[in-house]
Amino acid sequence: MSQIHHEGTESERTAFEPLWAGGRVPAGVVEEVFPHAARAVLERAYVEARSAFATLAEMGHWFDPALADEVVHAIVGLEGVARMEALTAGE
Repeated sequence: MSQIHHEGTESERTAFEPLWAGGRVPAGVVEEVFPHAARAVLERAYVEARSAFATLAEMGHWFDPALADEVVHAIVGLEGVARMEALTAGE
């Protein structure tokens, strides 16, 4: 929602209004209606996780920075991973 509100296109904001008002959320709406916003959020999650893990490693913690992407996957869960794959297909 924040990505759409602050960085989204006018069409994304317009499409989001009924959902924000409590409207029914159809299956696949993220991938079909908000793919650019969702992709931006996903990319930000990767960047921030990678940066955080690199900083922890620099401070001497045992966290392997290579695990950052797996943490993002764990946060979004199984349904989210399928959604992530749909959003990144064709990159």
